[in-house]
Amino acid sequence: MDLGRLRYLLAAADELGFRRAAAMISVGQPVVSQQIAALEDELGVALFERRSTGAHLTEAGRMFHADARRLPVDVDRTQETIKAAGLEPKAVCAWRSAKMP
Repeated sequence: MDLGRLRYLLAAADELGFRRAAAMISVGQPVVSQQIAALEDELGVALFERRSTGAHLTEAGRMFHADARRLPVDVDRTQETIKAAGLEPKAVCAWRSAKMP
């Protein structure tokens, strides 16, 4: 699973829409739509119900969102543990959304 797609999911859930999420993270709305659609395809479930008034999480989306919300913190903690052990991770996962903890 591409962790970068979680950024789009979290933003869209927080902003209740793809257009507002795109504005918040400074990308085009089609990028958000495409990344969320790819995540839905990968998971095999609809995460959002798309309406003219915005996007709302489905039941599966609410369940996934609850777990996905913790991932940025877990990834950061894991990287800090590796660094504290005197090891340097080969890749750094950057979470760029200001709304993420």
